Amino acid sequence: SEKCPNRPKFAQIRRNTVRIRPLLALGYLVWEFRLGYPLSAACYGKPVIPQNPTNIFAGWLESLHGIYQAMDGDHRVRTDTKLSLWLDMLRTSSMVPSRRAAQDRLFVSHIFLVSLSRGVIHAVVHPGQSPEPKELLGDGFIACVLESTKGRQWAKEFLQEINKWEWTN
Repeated sequence: SEKCPNRPKFAQIRRNTVRIRPLLALGYLVWEFRLGYPLSAACYGKPVIPQNPTNIFAGWLESLHGIYQAMDGDHRVRTDTKLSLWLDMLRTSSMVPSRRAAQDRLFVSHIFLVSLSRGVIHAVVHPGQSPEPKELLGDGFIACVLESTKGRQWAKEFLQEINKWEWTN
């Protein structure tokens, strides 16, 4: 099309694989998502995500830890309930840290990784569309981040940061 001159014609379309590399010291994981069509950074003018995006996202994780530590009142009670249920699921793998501080850090890291992966999937599948935090992060254990004003602001800005990068090259 005129808007995307580099997009291949229908006959040239092939399957792409998008790789997302989590940035935490939990081990090196690579998630692959198969797409039915290729996307091009040239179509949207986004910079390609660096091979090692740790510097881009490390501060976001630390900021999320701060938001989690500052929770209080009903928000803290609801989040602790989600943490407890999450830990129950983790116990089946015998991978629950023994100290509460380590459990908290692992839980926040999990929230971060799921938020990152959902944001990247959105950026790849809907490249011209702004992410909506409630739609992407509003269910499961990670929904606790949306219960506070600071958490909602973090989610909005974090998803915008993810969305500004080209992830498919």
